[in-house]
Amino acid sequence: MSEESIKYSLSSVLGGYSDLEFCLDSEHSVVEATGSGSFWTGYFPNLSPADDEYRNIALILNGTGSSKVDAIANSNNLIDNNGLSLMDTNLKIPLRDLDLSESSFILDFQMEGEVSSGILFGAFEKEVLLLPDSSYITGSKGYNFGITDRGHLFVQGFSLNSGFVEVFTDIELSERNVFCFNHSSNLLEVGFFDYFDDNVKSFTKELDSFYCQSPENIYIGGTSELIEETIPNETTFDGYLKSISIFNKKINTNSLYEINTGFLSDYYFNDGGQVFIEEKYLSGEVITYKTGVTGHDCSILTGSETLGVVGLTGEPYITGEITVQEGSLYTFLKNGSLEQGRYISNLHSGEYNTTGEGAFDTLGLESYSANVSGYSFDSDYTFNSGDYNYYECTPLTGFLDEVSGVDLIYGTTGYYIDLPDSSGINFELDSEKFKMEYIYYVGDRS
Repeated sequence: MSEESIKYSLSSVLGGYSDLEFCLDSEHSVVEATGSGSFWTGYFPNLSPADDEYRNIALILNGTGSSKVDAIANSNNLIDNNGLSLMDTNLKIPLRDLDLSESSFILDFQMEGEVSSGILFGAFEKEVLLLPDSSYITGSKGYNFGITDRGHLFVQGFSLNSGFVEVFTDIELSERNVFCFNHSSNLLEVGFFDYFDDNVKSFTKELDSFYCQSPENIYIGGTSELIEETIPNETTFDGYLKSISIFNKKINTNSLYEINTGFLSDYYFNDGGQVFIEEKYLSGEVITYKTGVTGHDCSILTGSETLGVVGLTGEPYITGEITVQEGSLYTFLKNGSLEQGRYISNLHSGEYNTTGEGAFDTLGLESYSANVSGYSFDSDYTFNSGDYNYYECTPLTGFLDEVSGVDLIYGTTGYYIDLPDSSGINFELDSEKFKMEYIYYVGDRS
């Protein structure tokens, strides 16, 4: 039961903390001591965020010592993992301004060993008043809650006619139990918290507010008035107190269940932090144009060219004799001009004699040679030639006016936003001690 879980639960159900009059948790409350000289008594201060840390306290009646340190040490020895041992001490809570007839309570307790009768919540006081006519009248205020030796919750009080004890036999208790009660408008409402079924089993009893006036003190584990005579310091209950919460108004049992569920939970808080929201924007564009021939780079060059032969001069002349074979090609002079032909010997003119079967032999040619005149020719050519101009061009490439594509350029910007904080509670309990079978295996129930 941390301060954060208490605050979260009260804010969620009641909208604030002002209705919480007193709160004690044996696991988280820190024991202090009050007294003087050589007599000191340990106590639980009011757990924040209840109304006032020191306005309402719970005195540990057997947590005494000769010094403040001793009283605190002796009180802490009465507390273990199960809670405050009500077998060793009772608690005394001065009510101060609390009106018992307009209030609500939550008690979380655990039984130990064999179930026996005892008082959990003691706020019942009875007195006999002497009237002026020497007659007596019995008056009372407050009420007690306790456990019978059969393991049932009961309430004890006083009504118009007489005292009463009512046992809630329909409530089956377990080793550990949480119950609540409230009173308002002459009606006492009792609720048992069932964490397995996640609900409250509620019962009501008519109880006139006149008989519910507040006593000076509330006792946990004992009472000043029981069916038989008792004293407040006498322990009556075999078990432990886990926690108690007191509210200064009537709160319905379902809301009390929800509040206590939050009290028993683990509180968590998550800082929302920030998140960056990214946005894109158009920052520009890149236009791509088609490429191709955009023109030519031309140069004017000069060249020379032969146009034709103008004339031929010179005469043939004999260079000497040459030997030719009959049938061979040779050059001879005829009518002042050189001509070519095959040489045929004049010695055998008109004769045809084959000399064999070969191609040359069948012509009737003789295989011999003769000397003939050889000629040569000196010539002189005159050519017509001249210069001319011509163009030599090289294509030029580049970008054309035609667009081939457009690429868009985006920039990135953004901003931070604050995320809301989140908080809540995680409810988790050890279910073993809440099983409703405790009275069946503890003690002899013949």
